[in-house]
Amino acid sequence: MGFMITQTQAKCDECNGRGETIDEKFKCKVCKGKRIVEEEKAFTLEIEKGTPQGHRFVFSGESDEIVGLT
Repeated sequence: MGFMITQTQAKCDECNGRGETIDEKFKCKVCKGKRIVEEEKAFTLEIEKGTPQGHRFVFSGESDEIVGLT
C-alpha cells in the first residue's frame, strides 16, 4: 500500500461559504451577522367572490428574498 492523500471540502461555519465575514463590532445585534431575521407576521386577507381555486396571493418584499443578490 502506497502513500495516500485525502481531501474534503466543507462550508466555513463563520462565513457560510461566502468568503467574507463581518467584524464583531459591526455585527447587527438582531441577526448577529447572518443577514436574515426570522419573524412571524399575521396578515388579514379579504378574498373576493369569484377568486379561482388555487389562486396565489403575493406579498411583495415579505419573505423568500435572496440576501446579497443585486
